Amino acid sequence: MLLPYAGGAAAVWTTSLVFFQLVLLAGYAWAHLVVNRLRPRLQVLVQMALLLLAAVSLPIGFGAVGAPPPGANPVPWLLLALLLRVGLPFFCLSSLSPLLQSWFARSRHGRAPDPYFLYAASNLGSLVALVAYPSLVERFWGLTVQARVWAIAYGLLTALVLAVGVRLWTLRAEAVATTEPRAPARPVRPRKVALWMVLAAVPSLWLVSITTFFTAVIRPIPLLWVIPLALYLLSFVVVFGLRSVPTARLLPAYPFFAIGTLALALLPLGAVPFLWSAAVQFGAFFLAALLCHGRLAAARPPAGSLTTFYLAMSAGGALGGLAGAIVAPLVLPGFYEYPLAVVAGALLLPGSWIVARRSWLRPAAATAVMLALGGIGAVVLATGLNARLAQHGVVANSTQADLLRLLLLLWVPAIAAVAFSRRPPALGIVLAGIFALALLPLGSNRSEIYRSRDFYGIQVVSDATFPPNSHVYENAGVVHGLQIETPALRDQPTAYYAPSGPLGDVFTALGRPGLSVAAVGLGAGDTACYRRPGQSWTFYELDPEVVRIARDPRLFTFMQDCASDSPVVLGDGRRELARAADASYDLIVVDAFSGDAPPVHLLTREALALYEAKLKPGGVAVFHISNSYVNFSPVLSSTGRAQGLAVYTRIDADVTPAESAAGKIESQWVAMARSPEDLAPVVTRAGWRPLTFSDPRLVWTDDYSNLLAVLRLT
Repeated sequence: MLLPYAGGAAAVWTTSLVFFQLVLLAGYAWAHLVVNRLRPRLQVLVQMALLLLAAVSLPIGFGAVGAPPPGANPVPWLLLALLLRVGLPFFCLSSLSPLLQSWFARSRHGRAPDPYFLYAASNLGSLVALVAYPSLVERFWGLTVQARVWAIAYGLLTALVLAVGVRLWTLRAEAVATTEPRAPARPVRPRKVALWMVLAAVPSLWLVSITTFFTAVIRPIPLLWVIPLALYLLSFVVVFGLRSVPTARLLPAYPFFAIGTLALALLPLGAVPFLWSAAVQFGAFFLAALLCHGRLAAARPPAGSLTTFYLAMSAGGALGGLAGAIVAPLVLPGFYEYPLAVVAGALLLPGSWIVARRSWLRPAAATAVMLALGGIGAVVLATGLNARLAQHGVVANSTQADLLRLLLLLWVPAIAAVAFSRRPPALGIVLAGIFALALLPLGSNRSEIYRSRDFYGIQVVSDATFPPNSHVYENAGVVHGLQIETPALRDQPTAYYAPSGPLGDVFTALGRPGLSVAAVGLGAGDTACYRRPGQSWTFYELDPEVVRIARDPRLFTFMQDCASDSPVVLGDGRRELARAADASYDLIVVDAFSGDAPPVHLLTREALALYEAKLKPGGVAVFHISNSYVNFSPVLSSTGRAQGLAVYTRIDADVTPAESAAGKIESQWVAMARSPEDLAPVVTRAGWRPLTFSDPRLVWTDDYSNLLAVLRLT
């Protein structure tokens, strides 16, 4: 529902996650207030009134929330939109878990003195729903039906809560008195509350940071965020279940996973195969969640202080989420919150520094000496290796700094894992030392010439040795622009936009004087150099940082040299394009990407209808769908044909070594028009073929889409 307003960046998901953590905190605070200030019968009346009040905002929808201001950080708008549309219902739901457990503790059930197993049940329900949504719900129901079904389910839940409340209401006063604690609950010490908060904060920070790291850096695969959240929920199910699980026995395995995760987070991308990297990093996260949440479960208070426990736990979770999703992008130039979460996890394992003895000081000091010796040795080895490679005319894929990090991160792990697996404070110091050393500017610097971080991710521009003398723009580890700096070649489009590729065919066939072009997505501005005198171009770009990069002549000169007077409209391309007059453009180029995939709302039937309305008679729309993980061809084929459009595609996969040296990258484009005759000048060229696939289940609309059906699983 939010995609048409906020875009498809990974930060939309993590910000939404933080919103729910904050509302969960508010719900737990409400439950704490109600349980400790109101009599049981009054609690029932107040909670039922609140549930009925929240029903007024159903069904859920975002049609009347406007849109974030163009060019502004969308976080405040996103939080406000969620607050207005789903805040009250979720506030009611979040307050139910501690409230119902408190009511259960007053019953005559045999498990009443220890009602925390209901928290495991709650998280099990969340886990089942999380997995079922992409695999079942989204597959068969559109958003409108989903919202209605959710509203019905909310009504059923309200009826069940009423039934529980009636049961509590009918208990005789003397029966209630016998099941309440015989003495008032002892006040919980602030130190213990602080420990609960920290134990909850670290896995929450890790959850947000590993989600961001994987979806924005390693593999921008849609729905990948399901995995860490599922593991996070599963850890609660395990440790708060009916049977006690001795999670502390997993402690010896943690150093191996943690050190491997730290290495993978700091080493160059692609140094380790994806599946191995995912197994290590998700394994470390799950272990840390089990160990930290296991300590939480072991430290839970009697039922009389139940709401205090949940309030502290939710406060810690909210703080961790805020640190990872809101604060880190503002203050950290890279995804450093991720290794910091790994270090913090090591400090919080059973036997942490809070209760540790001084016996860890000696091994920690010895480790510091070994780190120093290892660092000196690593510098010498890295320098010698680079020199040896240079003598043989070999250009290493990694810089000297990368080699240094690799050696440092392989030097210490054996020492730390064997010597300190049962000394978490020392292990935490070891990991912190590795992290600090890995960030030192030792050896030659990386080839980066520009780096920035905003809501939409980390933007990096680098000097590249291949193609020689070139600048490369990357976001989420994916190339979004490339320029050869040689004066004779710098105004030639490269990468996915090379003249010998599909987009070159389009402009060769249609690039007449007077052509009016709308380009949705700016990147480094490569397409701008297809502009010819007498043509009118308008660019649409969501991220203001991308505009700064494209217009900075120290980084790229496509815009300066070829389209300096062309306007760039800030904001979501679809929403801003809707403001243009109908029949304004001869050509619409949709080249907007979130990570490695185009945003879904730019490919729906409503979006295609918008493009058709903005095209002049005979106009053409082309879509860049080069992608490693999602096959958009059947979607655009089915959706375009359902809209009555002619649909063609060209897959340009045969890039010769000479073309590669000139900066060309293989690509896939789709072209659409009202009739095959409108496309004839383009698609009569070699490599173009009609897309005739049509499946009603793959006709995506603003109400229905199913990414799982088109994921590339191999």
